[in-house]
Amino acid sequence: MKKIKVITLTVSLIAAFAIQAQPANAEDSSISLIKELKPELLQETSSASQFQVTKNRESILVDSSTSPNKLLAELPSVEISADTTSISHQQGLVLVQDSNSETSSVIQPTATGGRILTVIKSAESSHCSSFQFDVPDGTTMEQGGEGFYLEHGADVLLHISDPWAVDSAGTNVPTAYSWEAGTLTQCISETATNLQYPVLADPGWDYTYQYTVNKTAATNKIHLKSCFNCYFPVTGAPQGFPVPNQLLPLTTTFLVFPYNMECRFDSEFNGTDSFGFSFLATANHTDGLGSWILFELRTVSGVKKLVVSAHVVNDLNNNFAYLNGAQSKWQDFATNLNK
Repeated sequence: MKKIKVITLTVSLIAAFAIQAQPANAEDSSISLIKELKPELLQETSSASQFQVTKNRESILVDSSTSPNKLLAELPSVEISADTTSISHQQGLVLVQDSNSETSSVIQPTATGGRILTVIKSAESSHCSSFQFDVPDGTTMEQGGEGFYLEHGADVLLHISDPWAVDSAGTNVPTAYSWEAGTLTQCISETATNLQYPVLADPGWDYTYQYTVNKTAATNKIHLKSCFNCYFPVTGAPQGFPVPNQLLPLTTTFLVFPYNMECRFDSEFNGTDSFGFSFLATANHTDGLGSWILFELRTVSGVKKLVVSAHVVNDLNNNFAYLNGAQSKWQDFATNLNK
């Protein structure tokens, strides 16, 4: 069984041997591509997270076990197989160039996890990228209402967002994940019509909070639908269950500090033995525009759980008061559901 290591992304590089760590004078072409196709992603780079990136002959290891944020420090490390010729730093990102020059990787630390963007430069490049997560043997990847969970026994190790890929014309490219023995592989379609290179793709992951509940997802759905704010413990929550795009003027206080949690209801989702919903932060939300939070009631290895996954853009919320306040707030949610 593998030991669960933590994953975080640092702004400093540690190398087994020589690493090119000086930032280039000109902006790297991979960053320019991200700016063109997915500019909002660059706003999510965390300067507070500690992402250590180390190099050996055949791989790059991304590890956050030294992060002061315990939730990040408990994430598994991620290894990329690559015959790397260079590693450099630019704009808080770690740039990895493969020796075949047909692919490159951009490793991005985020406030709640990480992202590895792959640039596929030509039709001759491999259209699949693999990422080895340092997780215990027997870990599975399970479909959630939005995205996927890595689960081992009754533990949810992390949340992985749905895969995406876009070509240089801005066209979405069909792409999918597969999972085997700790390795996440993302492949894009090589037969997409008029595919224009380079292509940008990524897996992104975030930590989760998880709490044991004593009722089924179906029962909790009935309760939440009958009186949402009887159970959801945030000021400003409506009595009726929210509908898509509904503005939720939520506010809360952590250790006497007030926080604006304004968001819009995104979606509701139902599974055979699951129920969940998600919120999207507005520009007024303390987590920052582009942040989201996902609540899912699901059964994990026979254990009924509330799993909360969040993606936070605002680095300032990577602090003790906020993180512990959030953890306590979602425990209150689980406690309310258990009454």
